[in-house]
Amino acid sequence: KELVDKATEIARQKMVENFAELWGACRFLCAAEETKGIQNRRLVKCQKPLLQSLLAPALPNAMFENGRVIETYLRQENPEPGLSVCAALHERGLTPRSFDVCVEDLPSQVVNTLRELGITSAPPSKVDPIAEIIKSRYQIAEKKSWIKLLGDQYVYVLAILKRAEAAFDANPSVWLSCQNSFNQTIFLALQSHLSKINHVAACKTKDSKGQLINFGVTLDAKGEFSQNCPTVAGCFRDMNARRNRIPHAHPYEKKTGDRSEYLKSQERNKFVNKLRTAYADFVTLMP
Repeated sequence: KELVDKATEIARQKMVENFAELWGACRFLCAAEETKGIQNRRLVKCQKPLLQSLLAPALPNAMFENGRVIETYLRQENPEPGLSVCAALHERGLTPRSFDVCVEDLPSQVVNTLRELGITSAPPSKVDPIAEIIKSRYQIAEKKSWIKLLGDQYVYVLAILKRAEAAFDANPSVWLSCQNSFNQTIFLALQSHLSKINHVAACKTKDSKGQLINFGVTLDAKGEFSQNCPTVAGCFRDMNARRNRIPHAHPYEKKTGDRSEYLKSQERNKFVNKLRTAYADFVTLMP
């Protein structure tokens, strides 16, 4: 009991700087349930996706019978937890339906793996990591294909978005810088599409010499895109302007000469709220 109490306290604190200890504590709790019937499964359910994935081989049989923990694994936006239990589902003859989970609610990587294992007959789903990240962070439904929009630029743009996601909690300023770069890349791809269909929101992105026009200029409040897509343009314009006032971008503000300031988490959260609306409108313009 003393060891279980200590492991429970470590698992409850979820101190990522002591990841190995946290992993070991959660692994011990799984073993305690398997051998002694001591249940602490709620602490497994609330861990980060990476740790959940590492714990998959140690999950007690009772967790597959009860189903609550496995349901949590399958419903994660990140694919790793769901992927980590696919082999166990196959061995036990279980399907997502065994845990009241619809195939449509699973990440595409998990759906494809279950299909290859013969657990489900769902048709193959084309993996679109950008769509999944946008859905997870901004609650935007996967209605359009980012692969279709970005073409051969997809992998490059995905790397930028992943860099933004990696910095989301640890460094809001880096998040803003990367997210702003992501915004510019998808804006340029969208403009290529809008120009092809002669959309009223199409605007010039290159000057007479074939050089890219500054992102801020293309988002000018009086420009074609801003006039016809004010929500997207306004959000992108505000983020781009704030990015220009980050010390590692410009140490001093151009007009006032004041020192630039790093982005605070409260500012980041306000931008996230704006992006939820902006990306929802952006997706409707995609091919």
